[in-house]
Amino acid sequence: MGDAESYTLTSLAILLLNGWFEAFPDMKFTWSRPLIDGDRAAFFWALSGTIKGPFFGVKVPGTRVEMSGAAIYTFRDGQLAFAQHLFDFSALLMKAGVLKVKPT
Repeated sequence: MGDAESYTLTSLAILLLNGWFEAFPDMKFTWSRPLIDGDRAAFFWALSGTIKGPFFGVKVPGTRVEMSGAAIYTFRDGQLAFAQHLFDFSALLMKAGVLKVKPT
């Protein structure tokens, strides 16, 4: 077993984002206006981009992908207490050619 590497949350986030921007240099995020109700907030978002680099080890240049989702947040005492993100990542992986699905 090799030596385990240690990462901070910030360094992991940077690695993740760098990987996404390498795969989709034209990646675009759009957000709706937030819906706010007391200590809760939610918004819908959409992501789109064209594959240029490797994505989960697979490179299918020129493939256009899109994904949409929603984010729900709860705040307590001015701080983020809960976050939930809903999206269909499997559909994005299938479109990108990463996830193969057998016909039924």
